[in-house]
Amino acid sequence: NYPIINRILDELHTAVRTPNSWEYAPEKSVKSHRGFVGLRNLGSTCYMNSLLQQFYMIPHFRHALIKAGVDLTQNLTLEQKNDSPLYNMTRMFSFLSLSEKQAFDTICFCRAYKDENGRPVDVRIQQDAQEFFTILADRIETELKDTQYRYLLQDSFGGQVAHQMICQGGCSKTRENTQPMPMISLPIKNRSNMQESLEAFVQSEELDGVSCDHCQKKCSTLKRQVLHTLPNTIFFHLKRFELNFETFRHEKSNQRFEFPTEIDLEPYTREGLRRREAEQQQAAEQEQDNKNDDDGNNAPEQKQAADGNDDTRAYSVHPK
Repeated sequence: NYPIINRILDELHTAVRTPNSWEYAPEKSVKSHRGFVGLRNLGSTCYMNSLLQQFYMIPHFRHALIKAGVDLTQNLTLEQKNDSPLYNMTRMFSFLSLSEKQAFDTICFCRAYKDENGRPVDVRIQQDAQEFFTILADRIETELKDTQYRYLLQDSFGGQVAHQMICQGGCSKTRENTQPMPMISLPIKNRSNMQESLEAFVQSEELDGVSCDHCQKKCSTLKRQVLHTLPNTIFFHLKRFELNFETFRHEKSNQRFEFPTEIDLEPYTREGLRRREAEQQQAAEQEQDNKNDDDGNNAPEQKQAADGNDDTRAYSVHPK
């Protein structure tokens, strides 16, 4: 058996790639025992990796994207595939599903995802996750245009937010317009959890001198944004970068921020805010009624006390 074993070992010796570093340990390059494959950070690509991993962990989106990528890119040339974000995402998700390696190298995706000047993304520069999401979604939709998969992103992440203008001049009419909401950007400065950030997200702002089309006069108006249509999967973007008006530079906030494993977004929708306002108005009216009842019940006692004071003063003024 030695000749057979020697031939096999010799073939493996020529086929196996030589390690490119000292202290090479193959067990450190295998997939985690939890069954997931990671994405290699190429420098400052954590914003990119985090979003791509979120995409991968949505099963219906992952499966549909892989199927769309296989169907639409099979007739492309090698150069066209290298420049296609859809093809590189398909390749990435396939490796994450089937690979036995510890992590997938995203260098090919970074070369396909070019900036506005047509250059590959600079992996040394940290970028905004929301901006990356918007640009990537637009490019994927462009490749899926005029195909049966053209509504894939809209069906998965297609929410809407309503911008409302509520007149405070007497008519109380509400004007609103809706626009797509790929993700919810939450302010986190001086806020410790998601509930506080969501309350700040729907908090109204009072504007003076706004013309109302209903009552035909200029008056104060409340401006706010509310959730109009919720998507099947929603992304929350934490606004950790704030502009410092003293230095005019964006600074990152590393404060602790808590979020629940389950959340009810109904209180922050248009219908939810109407319900909350109606409950607050009802509670205020009930409190006013109770106050009026208390004032009415105290009136006879106050009158009797006043009469007693008059008698006392009379006895004091007219002693025997």
